[in-house]
Amino acid sequence: MFVLVIPGDAFSSRAVRFQDGPDLCFRRLQRELTADPDLLPDGSMALTAAEISEYRAGREQPADQRRRRKPNL
Repeated sequence: MFVLVIPGDAFSSRAVRFQDGPDLCFRRLQRELTADPDLLPDGSMALTAAEISEYRAGREQPADQRRRRKPNL
């Protein structure tokens, strides 16, 4: 079993939303397995502040690119 750890302060400082945690961990695991397909579970992998910042930067969209939903009438 692979164990990935997101520091608690990443959530409390709102650097990461709880609902983004699984995606953030999955992306890190994908990178690790791409780099080493024979990687075996060994301890835990802690996500770094740089990885969290990179994830956030990739998720943010300028306000003019966000889609606004029209209410169903």
